Amino acid sequence: MSSKRELRAVLLSKFMSWIKPKDDLAKKEGHDVSYEENAMLEGEITPDEMKEIEPEDADYVVGSTSYLDDDPLAQEFETKIDTPFTVHFCFYKIVDDLATPFLEFYMEKNDGVYGFPKTTITPPSVLEPIVEVDETNAKNTEEFHSSDGLDIYELCTPFLTNYILTPTRESYKGFLEIDENTFVVVWNCTNLEFNLENQDGLFVILDEILHKDKLLGEPIDAQVGNLFRQHEYMKFILDKDGHPVRIPICMYQVEKDGVDYENSVYEEGVNWKTEESGFDSQLDHPIFGNIYLFSTDLLETNTSQNVKRFAGFTQDVLYIMNKNFALEENLVANKEDFRDFTGVSFYENGVECMAFYTNGVFMEL
Repeated sequence: MSSKRELRAVLLSKFMSWIKPKDDLAKKEGHDVSYEENAMLEGEITPDEMKEIEPEDADYVVGSTSYLDDDPLAQEFETKIDTPFTVHFCFYKIVDDLATPFLEFYMEKNDGVYGFPKTTITPPSVLEPIVEVDETNAKNTEEFHSSDGLDIYELCTPFLTNYILTPTRESYKGFLEIDENTFVVVWNCTNLEFNLENQDGLFVILDEILHKDKLLGEPIDAQVGNLFRQHEYMKFILDKDGHPVRIPICMYQVEKDGVDYENSVYEEGVNWKTEESGFDSQLDHPIFGNIYLFSTDLLETNTSQNVKRFAGFTQDVLYIMNKNFALEENLVANKEDFRDFTGVSFYENGVECMAFYTNGVFMEL
């Protein structure tokens, strides 16, 4: 295979399957379960705002979705800037390997906290004074270039090349002004080659930024989360009708070590920033059968930087919300019924688990 995307396409063409949702099981008496037909992240958008998407028509064709296409970001400085200022770089990618596209944002670790890469830029007006000589040659006077017409793309390019191997002007989307000396510049890296080899960072999804507040156990700068909360349009890809599409959750693959669960980790020597490990085998669960199993939180922290992260879409998932619910005692008779759902969310030994029957709703990050 020549690329990760080609490998994924072959695997999905062989194994991807959608299961039509039914809520009969959730309605049966005596079952402490709940069913959420349109599962979404807490604190995001309401069901009325969420477009109904059924699995059989959930595929988004190229060009049917958009992100920041109506130019909500500023393009030019409106006021004069003649002092050094700080730029935070918001590098994002739109991932469309699954039926529903989603966003990834690059975060870099600095002093133990993940955030946007940043640099200080000094305007040419400060660096390059214009020296003029008056007619009598009696004195020199200095004038500084106005910030009017400053090209933010040109100013950022020297820093960009540390991350984007071949930056293009078309990838520049604009900027947000945090204060008079601080800006967040946004770059679309979807179709650009991004250099992760020499960087202490990773691409993360919004669930990690807005809800977990952590990346593999390490904190994410609260100012990044606040940015997305204050600028809602930065959070959502829109479908052709202008409705926001679903946002996936971040999960950690689980495997069994004897009777205990543990998170799957990358083997030593694997470049886990740039390589996928492929689809691993399913677990045989006594109640839910053959499943792809994930935890919604890290099960262990000593090897957290090597834990496999996944993005997963949770529509048509059966939720068993009671932590003390006895699975085997109450549900063993309904073992086959669970396949009416795409997956099941449940608690086992105090761990919140997410089990999927199809590999078409999640992917490795």
